Amino acid sequence: MTALLMFSMSTCGPCKSMKPILEELEQEYSNLAVNHFVIDEGDNMKIAREWRITAVPTFVLIKHGEEVDRWQGASPKSEVEKRIEGYLQREVLPESSGGSENSSGTVLCSSGECSD
Repeated sequence: MTALLMFSMSTCGPCKSMKPILEELEQEYSNLAVNHFVIDEGDNMKIAREWRITAVPTFVLIKHGEEVDRWQGASPKSEVEKRIEGYLQREVLPESSGGSENSSGTVLCSSGECSD
């Protein structure tokens, strides 16, 4: 499973501009879990410290429980999509011993090995 975490503050204008983009991405990518933490509310400040958030908005991309990408600042939807699509397209093929290329030219991984 791939997850996108967004850390923001309730008074942050760029953060507010990203919320509709995240909602769209969550609808468009069924294999992407989106979590939004407003760090100046409730216990979310503790979560922000655990993730070493130093500025907002901050985005953290998680794949199979591991952080694979992190960036700060508001971005157009197309830029966020570019960052997440590579991770969403890399999937393990259960019945093959080697990587193969699908119709879009994306190399799929199997047996834990990938090549682009």
